[in-house]
Amino acid sequence: MGASRKTRLQQIEKSFVVTWGSQVKGANILLIDDVLTTGSTLRATAKELTRAGAKSVSAAVVGHHGD
Repeated sequence: MGASRKTRLQQIEKSFVVTWGSQVKGANILLIDDVLTTGSTLRATAKELTRAGAKSVSAAVVGHHGD
């Protein structure tokens, strides 16, 4: 928290890598985030999981912090 939306989007780019693709392939995955600010973390993570073969990626968020 504290960074601008533009900065967070740049920081998160390519930050996540699936290393155990065999456990992701075909799986339905639920991501849980404590606070949603820009959505960039969930977006980047879901993108990487989908690229690794996840069947679906959903998200649950506890709180929201607007920019």
